[in-house]
Amino acid sequence: MGNENLLKKTLLDTSSKFNFLMMIAGILIVTNIVTAIFVYYFYTEKYIKKSDTTAITKQVQFENNQFADGLENKEVKEETTDVKEDEFQPIEPDTTDGVISVDWRSDWPVMIEYYSVLDYGYIEKQLSHDEEFNTSFSNIIDFLNSFEIYQVGIIKDGPYAGDSFYLFFAEQQGMGHTLSVYRVIKDKDRLIILTKISSDLNNDFYKKIFVLNDDITISNIESPSKIPIPNSDISLLRNDANVNQLITKYPQLEKKFEYNDWSVYFDKQRGCFFVKAADFTVREYRLEIPFLTNKEEGFTSTAGSVPQFISFNSVNGDKISSEYQLRKMTGCGGWGYCYNYVDYVGINNLKLAGKTQSGDSLYILNDIDLKKSSTDEKSILMSVNDMYYPGENIEKKSFEEFINDYPLLYWQDIFGNFIEFTKAMYMPAVECGKPVIYLYPEETTDVHVEVKPTAGISISEPRYGIDGWQVRATLDSTIYNYADGKNYPYLFWEGYGTGYMMPDKGFVVPKYEVKNFLGQKLSQLGLNAKESDEFIEFWLPRMQEYKYYVISFIPKEQFDTIAPLTISPQPDTVIRVFMDYYGADNPVNVIEQILPDKPVRNGFTVVEWGGALNR
Repeated sequence: MGNENLLKKTLLDTSSKFNFLMMIAGILIVTNIVTAIFVYYFYTEKYIKKSDTTAITKQVQFENNQFADGLENKEVKEETTDVKEDEFQPIEPDTTDGVISVDWRSDWPVMIEYYSVLDYGYIEKQLSHDEEFNTSFSNIIDFLNSFEIYQVGIIKDGPYAGDSFYLFFAEQQGMGHTLSVYRVIKDKDRLIILTKISSDLNNDFYKKIFVLNDDITISNIESPSKIPIPNSDISLLRNDANVNQLITKYPQLEKKFEYNDWSVYFDKQRGCFFVKAADFTVREYRLEIPFLTNKEEGFTSTAGSVPQFISFNSVNGDKISSEYQLRKMTGCGGWGYCYNYVDYVGINNLKLAGKTQSGDSLYILNDIDLKKSSTDEKSILMSVNDMYYPGENIEKKSFEEFINDYPLLYWQDIFGNFIEFTKAMYMPAVECGKPVIYLYPEETTDVHVEVKPTAGISISEPRYGIDGWQVRATLDSTIYNYADGKNYPYLFWEGYGTGYMMPDKGFVVPKYEVKNFLGQKLSQLGLNAKESDEFIEFWLPRMQEYKYYVISFIPKEQFDTIAPLTISPQPDTVIRVFMDYYGADNPVNVIEQILPDKPVRNGFTVVEWGGALNR
């Protein structure tokens, strides 16, 4: 019995050991299988399949090359991701039509980052090979950062209901760097520009990233075309040209009254009335002045001024009917904003000139020696008399004849402010201040120079001849004038120009920073250290009266139209820098001007700088 129990125990021990060994063997087998599968997968995926793919790719390339040029053993080239420019055509337009209404934001719009609505990868794919785009922008990021984007509402009725509605503001490259606004629907991955209510697309490459819709309109965006002024027979009329800017860019507006749901504001510095449209952009309005004729022609802040006829019976019984300008002329022949509101006269400075047929009172100055400020050297009337240009070979009137011809009239509007009207024939051709011309030929050269400001030259040194200047110039711009036999460092002139708008973009600079600002910007515009120093020496003393200065630089193309410059032999490089500015006691909200890239001086180089004398 004991032996039998011992045998059973032995068999059990042996069975346990066998089971244990079998378990170990099973684990090893499973481990080996897993290892084998991993090795097989890794090897085939990383090496065999890659080799097979490479072989297939090379075979396809080889066959394509054979098909293309019939060479059986042509060397296989590596694959390329280069894309031909003509592969990306403008996107098909959206032909949806209809009228939408928008649920506009109740709070002020907040600018959003471009990546919230623009796809960098897609835009890079569409534009990286576009020649026009690469001429306008150095890279995709600069292009994307050129937009200011605002989400202003959600479409509630009509096509694309539920989609977000955006404003895209963009600087247009070219003369004046104008600001454009595009009203955009974001429909899934599409950005649809409503062209009927947006600025023109001046760059064709925009059509490769935006979808254009020429039919959709918005029912609840525009302010009224006519707004009556409370307690008055006078109304405000909306100008045809909209101002492509948010009302938040005009922090100094003075609210005047409410009309239905529209708020009416006044900007005394510009002399303009503004209304906030439903999408937060501004609409510009003008007074419907009852005694003016030619009212149907009107004017806008972006077009040339249209003289208006004023007819009235003077206190002497004479019937007067002449053309008058309502707007302020600024700069070297530039027009200012809206009406020429002035704050240097009040009812105590004026006396009645006469009454219009509508019964409105017109006034003239009761003191012909009245000055705008105590620091002015000349009176208001004397300044106008000095600066008007009667025309070539026309004798100027005496001062007595001038003041008896009603050169300035004043009218008080419904809000108690005075508008100054200037008789059109006495509008000043505003003076271009000290333009100087440097000549840098590659060797000593005889040079003929002509400059022809549109309203003539008033001062020049050396004296400007009938046919301009005939001089000899050296490499360092030492100029010998044949007419008087003297040497000059440059050619100097002052004159009068007409026909350009004062820029609406610029830089707001505190007075104490003007010197450093000018030094930096003049260098960017192409002036060397000597030329910049001479520019600053002339202009800085004239920019000390106010706490701030709004400074703009006229594009060369515009200055060429008001003061054409002709030089023979023709120079290789021409740099013309012309500044316009005005002072302000408080910071002014101005769109920053984008200056061109610094020019490179190659070959015979001509440099000219000047500015507008805002007297």
